[in-house]
Amino acid sequence: DSLVDLYRLRRCGRQLRAALALAPCEARDAGTCPAPCVTEPDRAEYAERLERALRVFEDPSETRALLLASQQRAGKAGRYEEAIRHRDGVRALDRAITTLSSVNAAASHDAVFVEEDEGHVTLSFIRGGLRAAVLRGTREAVTAKMEGVIERVYFSGAARVDVLRATPEKLSELVAVATFATEGTYLEVGVTDATATVTRLRRALGLERRSP
Repeated sequence: DSLVDLYRLRRCGRQLRAALALAPCEARDAGTCPAPCVTEPDRAEYAERLERALRVFEDPSETRALLLASQQRAGKAGRYEEAIRHRDGVRALDRAITTLSSVNAAASHDAVFVEEDEGHVTLSFIRGGLRAAVLRGTREAVTAKMEGVIERVYFSGAARVDVLRATPEKLSELVAVATFATEGTYLEVGVTDATATVTRLRRALGLERRSP
């Protein structure tokens, strides 16, 4: 809401057609929407406003400064409800950017989680913060398959998830994996090149000793 207000973006996603100008619209009548259903905006100027709003995900400093300035102006003019709305917008922006930073950090995580329970081994192959594959079985069984899985998951050129376009399900999975990663009930093996990763996994599974 703050971004839409600040950069005067349209408030609905309905298809623009002549009949839309006659439909009831509170935002249009209140002047809080540029109303492209009534008057076609300057496309270049509108595109620039949209780009400035979207840049908040890369650098929120401009938007934050504008919201704070609006809050101060409203407070000095005695428009306290408006000042509170801008204050809440700053807080929402800070929460959103902090959350996005956490999700971006989770989405850059490539590792193999090694868990063992009474001789039964589970390897979870984490790529881009998501579990891309799982191997379960004895040490020997998972070792026989893990090289091929590593090649397919990490080195086949598959695209990573774009967190700004991720589905709610993918975002929930990112958070779940990141939360699991803080529990410390497993051994984490980082992914570099394929050969070194396989060697570290074999050592983690006790199948290869480290050279002196």
